[in-house]
Amino acid sequence: EVAVRCPDSFPEKTNTLHGAQAVRRMLTAVTSLTNLRLKNYLDGETACATLCKGIANNSTLRELDLRGVYLNTKEGIQDEAKDGIIKALASNTSGIKIFNDFGLQRGPAHGRGASQVQEDLPRRIEHTARKMVWYNHRRLEWAPKKNECNLERTLNLLEDTLVRNTEDVSPSDVLIILQASYDNHYTFSNPRILSALEQHKCLKEEAVCKHGPRDIVAMLDGYSKLAWKPEKTMLRALERRAEEILQDFEPNTLSQMMFGYTFLEERPGRSFLDAVEKRVRETARMIRSNDITRLLTAFATFQQPLVEGLVDALEQRLEVVPPDSPWAVCQTLWAFAKMGRLPGPRLLGLLEGKAQEIAGELSPRNISNLLWAFATMERQLGRSLMGKLESQMMTNFQFFAPQHYSITMWAFGMMRMEPGEEMWVLMERRGVEVSRQRDFSPSHINMVLTAYSKLEKHPGPELLRALERKIETTANDFSGFVTASILLAYARMSTRPSARVLEVLEHQVETTASDMVPTSVAFTLYAFATLGCVPGDIVLEELRQRVEVVAQELDTAYIAMILWTVCFLSIHLPVAAGRLVKSLAPHLSRVDQEQSRVVLSEMHQFFVSCDLEELLRAGLPASVVNLRETLGPACRAAFVLGDTLPSASQQQVSESLRRMGLDVEDEARCPKSGYSIDMLVREKEGGGHISRGAPSAQGSGGAAMSDAKG
Repeated sequence: EVAVRCPDSFPEKTNTLHGAQAVRRMLTAVTSLTNLRLKNYLDGETACATLCKGIANNSTLRELDLRGVYLNTKEGIQDEAKDGIIKALASNTSGIKIFNDFGLQRGPAHGRGASQVQEDLPRRIEHTARKMVWYNHRRLEWAPKKNECNLERTLNLLEDTLVRNTEDVSPSDVLIILQASYDNHYTFSNPRILSALEQHKCLKEEAVCKHGPRDIVAMLDGYSKLAWKPEKTMLRALERRAEEILQDFEPNTLSQMMFGYTFLEERPGRSFLDAVEKRVRETARMIRSNDITRLLTAFATFQQPLVEGLVDALEQRLEVVPPDSPWAVCQTLWAFAKMGRLPGPRLLGLLEGKAQEIAGELSPRNISNLLWAFATMERQLGRSLMGKLESQMMTNFQFFAPQHYSITMWAFGMMRMEPGEEMWVLMERRGVEVSRQRDFSPSHINMVLTAYSKLEKHPGPELLRALERKIETTANDFSGFVTASILLAYARMSTRPSARVLEVLEHQVETTASDMVPTSVAFTLYAFATLGCVPGDIVLEELRQRVEVVAQELDTAYIAMILWTVCFLSIHLPVAAGRLVKSLAPHLSRVDQEQSRVVLSEMHQFFVSCDLEELLRAGLPASVVNLRETLGPACRAAFVLGDTLPSASQQQVSESLRRMGLDVEDEARCPKSGYSIDMLVREKEGGGHISRGAPSAQGSGGAAMSDAKG
């Protein structure tokens, strides 16, 4: 028998990956090994997956004793890691007998101590329920330890106790049993048990008046984990009871209660939140870092306007007791970003330094939260931290769930930070895999495409096909914002969607146009024009009507963007384009010479179209005519300031023409429109001139104008 002690992860928080790697090497190298006992802490999905590979590669192991191992499940191990354990055991032909419920038992730092649960029945119920759920669901051999109660007997005892609604089971224990069901994705085989749990009187509103802090925390935790939404009256009763006994809440239970609320859709009442703030201020000097992280997460989630100085007090406390676990470091940064607040220089430096130290321990969720926070705070990652995160992502890329993958991609796009080529290939591969999963939602599609558009990259062919297949099957669930954002991403990537994708997106625009926010309306019109796609009459009319409704809320930049789309629409649908102009006409007085160069350039292109298109010009409102007279020169001046550089192929043609004895002027400026002409070619001895090429693209959406007017 060989006993291997993995490096401790608690309390020193040492990375256990190296220990797991050592075990894997030993399992591969030692061909005579039959019995193995592991001790101490096994921390995180990577260490778990590493151990699984070692088990799968060994053909001599007969017994694996994990009774001394605690798996850090504070973050929640990924389903793929759990499945990896089972697959590793299944692939090993030696038929390993496994002792202890590896992957379920919590470590001493996160487990429920004996003082937190009643002795005898409730404790046995909790322990055996977890055993029963794990072994029954995974079909592993259960080797009960000495004095462990019989499974069948415990199940009968559990059912009888709950059905009788006796006082033997407290609210905490009831929710513990329900959480055992949730944590292991298992439904109790006897429906009477679950029904009895739901009907147990300790979870009824009239019993709340007797609950203590720990009961309230357990109930909120259970509701949130089970996605079991209680009635509003029940939540209000919990709030009233909590407010009554708020002085009995220690910082730890207070933070756990508030963190439990973050998973429910119902926001606590204002008076309750005010009372919690007051209690936090009273205990600020005693709060531990993890408790501060939970509180900041709750306040950020509720968008609670905090009392002045409260966040400063918590920030000062964090400078004294900074977070040190992967979850706490990343979640603290997430909370500050969510509140729209940048931590002070000292705390930010501490958090960034700690993130760099523990980068090798970060889970996919930690990484996505960390990157989201930096992107939202508009702060760039240091080269060293970025390198360590890439290394950790390459090791764990197969564990990135749809949410973690899409947030990570979005953050890279918003920070304009492109990972290394090898990392990018792995992330694209993972993108194809997660796009096939049911929980890859419309918002995830949007974030991934937005990331590519921000990085000015194109998804690989396989990933693009996978994303478009997902769009085709889920487009009916797209909101107006998601639909507009996806169209905008295609436009910025200069990538035209497939015919089927364009069809379903256009249909969704028609469906959601009446609810679109102002920016979504502008982006949708801009995307259609940039992609050179003419929307149907009904779609365009729906968008025009929405423009009319939200015009007062449109920023001048978006007014100019919509008028720029008129340049394209006036070629194909001049009457509809004219109606769109009339919808904006009452609001054009807000556009003046103080606008940005992009806005003025777009207005110039609109004025040029008005000169060129007779049908558009004929129906121009007086406000547009007056604006062109007063603002026209300034718009043209802004437009011609734009640099136009000849392409490499254009330069080659230009040189060839010069060698032929012709006079060539690159990027010649048209005196009337202000557009640049790619090449103006003249015979040196006089005579006429011949122009080659379309006007060069300039300003926002110049490519579409070039195609339209060329």
